Amino acid sequence: VRATAISSAGMVVLFLILLVGFVGFANGRTLPDRIVAGVVHASIQLEGLIWVSWFVAKIAPERDTVVFQLENAVLDVQVHLFALVYAVMVVLLGGLVGSYIYSVYLFVMQTLFKRHPTHSFSAFRWEHHRNFMRLHIDELGVLTIYSIGVRRVPRKWRYVPASEREPWQRWFEPVDRPLEPFLAEPPLRLGIDDGIRTTETSDPGGEPGVSLGDRPG
Repeated sequence: VRATAISSAGMVVLFLILLVGFVGFANGRTLPDRIVAGVVHASIQLEGLIWVSWFVAKIAPERDTVVFQLENAVLDVQVHLFALVYAVMVVLLGGLVGSYIYSVYLFVMQTLFKRHPTHSFSAFRWEHHRNFMRLHIDELGVLTIYSIGVRRVPRKWRYVPASEREPWQRWFEPVDRPLEPFLAEPPLRLGIDDGIRTTETSDPGGEPGVSLGDRPG
């Protein structure tokens, strides 16, 4: 199977495209690191595609069954059941296998080499370490931007009936742990005349930011 794929001009072109793409995607510290990571990743992806193609060819129906035919003075087109099933299954299984290979690649690169932090973190489905911004405009037109973070989020919530809260209070409250927001960065103030100003603060835990537990809403 592998020898047939290597001898195919289409597979060679596909491998070169994969190689260039994965080398460009690799997050190495140096160019040689990126080349090695990209070549390994592209080779494993191509190997997976070859075995998916071989498996689908083994289980696909007979080749001579025609499911669609268009014949006139200009065209003579035949679509065989084998080609139709083969194309659909290669796309579906190839995408599934390729996504698992990609996941393993991100896991290895992040765990062993501390690379691809953004791609890996977004794929982990990690519930914690959330952040958002809150904007405040005062009576003088000064905009203050607060960068707020939450290291650990609650997992269990309780609906608060209308009889137990004011109209402006939240509808849900945490049960298993309290919300502990903090300022991830100093507030950023944008004035009309005096430009941008920041207020330096520090977190009691030693990290940038301050706890917002006692801060008014």
